[in-house]
Amino acid sequence: MARKQALPAVIALLAVVLAGCTSKTGGEAGPSASPTETSRPGPVVSPVTLEFRKVVAEAPANTPAPPGTAGTGIAGRQATDQNVLRATMSTLDCKAEDPLRGKDDPKLPLVTCDHDGEVRYLLDPSALSKPDVDRAEAKANPNGTGWIVALSFTSSGATKWADFTTKNVQQQVAVVVDTRVISAPQIQSPITGGNTEITGNFTVDEARRLADALNGD
Repeated sequence: MARKQALPAVIALLAVVLAGCTSKTGGEAGPSASPTETSRPGPVVSPVTLEFRKVVAEAPANTPAPPGTAGTGIAGRQATDQNVLRATMSTLDCKAEDPLRGKDDPKLPLVTCDHDGEVRYLLDPSALSKPDVDRAEAKANPNGTGWIVALSFTSSGATKWADFTTKNVQQQVAVVVDTRVISAPQIQSPITGGNTEITGNFTVDEARRLADALNGD
């Protein structure tokens, strides 16, 4: 259920399942909400940042940035000028160490990459962030094998999520952890339940580490 899925180096490749969303992989709509990634999540450093941002644009990152224009500068990646943002997006070096990791301003646009360094993203300011999450909990996957991390939003967070998904049906929402996009599913219908799930090829320990990181424990 995710387009090119990614996560920051502290976690590794995950898949995110959002009720009311469908995935796209390699630009094609996925037929089911079950992730197919086999990558193992790595160690989690607590706490982490979490944001939900609307995707403005995305592009493959397989073209090397010209020498001297790596595009990892913080100012260009969170500029308010769309021309500057798009120019930064076209030159961002997704393989370089990210000096902005975990330090981006959720109130500003963001140019970033996926964990594998294969996709560049231009994102709107954050619609929801970690303070909007009431609790993260590791649970056995009720729809398959492995474990998931279930998120429940605060009352205000649930309202924001319902409003955001209602206004952005057929748009992509990027789930951003420590400034890297881990998933960019397409919203298929308004989501009013106030909950979402992060799923992947988790063991119980991996799911618990991620939940603890999101809870700041």
